[in-house]
Amino acid sequence: MLLHRIFVIRFFVACLLGLPLLAFAASPSASSPEGTVKEFFELIAANRPEEAAAFLEFNKHRNEKGDVSEKEKEFWKAYQKAIGPDMAKGLHKSFQKSGGIKSVETKLVSQEGDTAVVEFTMALGNGKKETNKINLVKEDGRWAILLK
Repeated sequence: MLLHRIFVIRFFVACLLGLPLLAFAASPSASSPEGTVKEFFELIAANRPEEAAAFLEFNKHRNEKGDVSEKEKEFWKAYQKAIGPDMAKGLHKSFQKSGGIKSVETKLVSQEGDTAVVEFTMALGNGKKETNKINLVKEDGRWAILLK
């Protein structure tokens, strides 16, 4: 069971750092990169998947200028709306197996323009701590977790 939990956490971190996911139409309320990461995990802990999914940003289909066509944006928003909450529900369920998320501490590692890197330490109910870094992007005036 412990090995499964470790795999799930590492899989999630891999998703955050490198696998494609998508944009969601709703806007997170956090105004800083650190606040965005903290609020995302608090929503996962509270089992609020629709709200947590709003903190994810798909960024794979950008052209060289960093722009995405309106048609592409609408497609990926619809796709994220369809699967984002299920992904968040799965994260909540996997963290519950380790006693849930008890706290999340964040630290801004770097910020340049509309991109940032945040280090987070998550304390789990079983007494273990996980520390990782996560990339963020500012899109449409909001910070979001960048899933490439």
